Amino acid sequence: MKRVLLITLSAIAVCVTAQERQAEDETNTPWAITFVGAMPAQDKPISDEVLKAVILREVCNTHEPPLNQRPPGWRRLTARDLADWYKVSPERMARVLEEIVRERLSYMEKAEGDAKIRPRSEISITLRQLKDFHDPNTLELLKECTVASKDDRIRRIAILTHIEITSGDEDTVAFLRGVIAEGRLSGLSRYEIYRFLGGDKDRSSFLAELKAKNKNDNMEKLLVFMLDMVQVEQDSDVSNKLDDVLCKNLDGYTQSIQREQVMLKFVNSTNDWTRNRFGEIKAEIDKIPAGQRTDLSQRFKLPPAPQ
Repeated sequence: MKRVLLITLSAIAVCVTAQERQAEDETNTPWAITFVGAMPAQDKPISDEVLKAVILREVCNTHEPPLNQRPPGWRRLTARDLADWYKVSPERMARVLEEIVRERLSYMEKAEGDAKIRPRSEISITLRQLKDFHDPNTLELLKECTVASKDDRIRRIAILTHIEITSGDEDTVAFLRGVIAEGRLSGLSRYEIYRFLGGDKDRSSFLAELKAKNKNDNMEKLLVFMLDMVQVEQDSDVSNKLDDVLCKNLDGYTQSIQREQVMLKFVNSTNDWTRNRFGEIKAEIDKIPAGQRTDLSQRFKLPPAPQ
């Protein structure tokens, strides 16, 4: 049996039928992958330039067939698929992806108006592919994207990819503190970063992934970082997301003095939703006797809580 990977200039699909899945389970043999389209043969070496062209044409293709026309098991082609098919090493694929990002960034800087749309999309998609290869040599590129790019979306994707590659270690936290301190990220980007870390009903939690991998030290470092950030964040939507993540993941935060201070920033807001949301939380905290409220400053070496 074989697994058929359909690639055309207008659509990408990976089709795996239930019978093929069953056959693989029974034989324990890998699927054969067949490219349908103008693709280099799998048994011939592929040059970097041809590999770049295939990535830009196929992986960065944003066309998707309508839901009712997608074969069972359809998904988008990834750089990992190409690396496996052409037997390209992770290091080489990561280098080729990095070259694409740099080349498209250079082109985008010179482009104007609608001419920026396509390279912006190609950069965004290519940056996301880097997380599958976990190559530390690409971290410098990701840092450069957060500084050199004027595009908030590209900066945000570079940051999220950096987090995934470094798995929330000390470098991750130092990197995050630096980019937040620069003040160049929009409220939307800050919100999406914290949403990525804490998850929600539509997205799994990166913190939960760290916990599942027993990387509790990395998880705590990120939580302390967010505890610091919620104290200084001035955007009510971003603060609300941070508060939600900390309530779900940091023991003692819900009834803490630090949380009360966050609420005080917004209880007098002129925005009705903000005033009501944070006012309700403040009222719940007020029900807790002062002596029973948690002070997280000593536990996490934070500045002393206001009295």
